[in-house]
Amino acid sequence: MIRQLILVSIIVALCTVGCKPARADTNSSQTELHLDTEVDKKAFLQEIIDDDQRVRGPKGSEIMLEYGEKSKEYRAWIDQQIAQDEINLIKVERYLDQYGYPPKEWGSNLTTAPWIVIHHGQSYEARERNFPLIYQAYLDGKIDDGASRFT
Repeated sequence: MIRQLILVSIIVALCTVGCKPARADTNSSQTELHLDTEVDKKAFLQEIIDDDQRVRGPKGSEIMLEYGEKSKEYRAWIDQQIAQDEINLIKVERYLDQYGYPPKEWGSNLTTAPWIVIHHGQSYEARERNFPLIYQAYLDGKIDDGASRFT
């Protein structure tokens, strides 16, 4: 039941940000984000990092200790992480396609959002696909050692 709920949530979330996969057709109005101001862009990135961190942290350890590593409760928590990671990856790739990597002046919390989402991505392909952009952001000094505070 929980897995079905998570699956339905993923499908609904994917369709709310566009049913086409990220990086497929950024010229389509269906995939555009319409973040018209710097405030909008910052809020979008902050929401992504908040969503990413909300499904992590000590809660997983607490669930594992209470119910066990092989419990349905712990598996549901892991499934929730995976689902959120997929949603965040779509959002962050769409953002990067449209606006590029956020400037360092926005602070390490916001400049970490794309990097950490890609890091948490469930596939090697996502990391490989985004490596050139992340590496260039690193070379440009947009990613600093503050990124290591997120895991």
